[in-house]
Amino acid sequence: MVKARIKSFCETEGITISSFEKKIGVANGYVNSISKSIGIDKLVKVLEIFPNINIEWLLTGNGEMYKSKTSNERSDMNVLLKEINDREEIIRQQAEQIGALKAQLSHAAKTASTARGLPPAAAV
Repeated sequence: MVKARIKSFCETEGITISSFEKKIGVANGYVNSISKSIGIDKLVKVLEIFPNINIEWLLTGNGEMYKSKTSNERSDMNVLLKEINDREEIIRQQAEQIGALKAQLSHAAKTASTARGLPPAAAV
């Protein structure tokens, strides 16, 4: 998990979790609250503050903790782009679900109004 890798990184760097959180501009307890992954904005901040960390290792556990001298920046960028694309797809799916739920709610409101002999309610 990302949380465990961040803790491992902090231990290796000789910094506390609290210090890590302060450096990347998040609240105390943020690292312990991570369940699966971290937000893109937080990831970018981690890379700004700790440019030697291997992003692939942080996100997936693959590779070494630190970038090697032969590390290709494109690999890091590809991992970030994949993460962004995955999150955009989740947002798109959630937007579709919200639209479907709004339509169901509107239909239910119209059906309830009609059943009571009232004029249809305004669209939700």
